[in-house]
Amino acid sequence: MLALVHKPGQVQSQVSLALRSVRRTHPDFWKLSLLMNLFGGGDSMLYTRLREDLGLVYAAFFTQSYKWQAGTLLGYIGCKGDKTSQAIEETVKIMNSLHREVPADELEQKRMDVLTVLSSTWTPLTHWWKLTDATTCGGTAGHP
Repeated sequence: MLALVHKPGQVQSQVSLALRSVRRTHPDFWKLSLLMNLFGGGDSMLYTRLREDLGLVYAAFFTQSYKWQAGTLLGYIGCKGDKTSQAIEETVKIMNSLHREVPADELEQKRMDVLTVLSSTWTPLTHWWKLTDATTCGGTAGHP
């Protein structure tokens, strides 16, 4: 359920969304993390569409958060008050498009970006190295 409250004179809107996700111990945690990076991370589909293409938002992101026993997907849009509905509609369109098809080339680029960053840190790479095949993210690349 989504409820928008009109506040006369309000110049900006702050929209937050939280969805239940998988635990960090779930076998698909790292695949979902990569997908969230594609959807709402830095230089993401969400930011590119809402900010750069349409000029609707000041800020937009979607990320995966976790505690050992719980996972959460967190999203945020900051925009002009009169652009809120359009920004939400575009966000839903992007989510639906990813449900139908994950763009293989963009997924591969994000996978390589993540591996490059992680390979330069001391972070254990056990799970990330399993991402060597981009076609495993939610099915086959291009076909969830």
